[in-house]
Amino acid sequence: MRTRQPPAIAVALVLLAGAGVAARAQQDAAALQARQYQQALHEMDTRGDCLAAIPLFNRAAEGPDRQLSARSLLYIGVCFETLGRDGADATYRRLLDRY
Repeated sequence: MRTRQPPAIAVALVLLAGAGVAARAQQDAAALQARQYQQALHEMDTRGDCLAAIPLFNRAAEGPDRQLSARSLLYIGVCFETLGRDGADATYRRLLDRY
């Protein structure tokens, strides 16, 4: 018995739907990264709380937007320096290695 192939249009629609879902996930990840970055900036600049900003910048540094990731790493180093803690050098090295 011969099996019937799905019409090419149906296959194309399924592929397009999958691509749309992937693009939406990418947009959601970028939006989350931007929110985390903005929240971290608020903590650091407005509230003066570098300790609270560091984890937010770390999460933003792992997002898909390379520019925001690099900025986040830079500000993590600044926060470590402001707090007088070790870690700024390692963070700057991470920034240089990745970007």
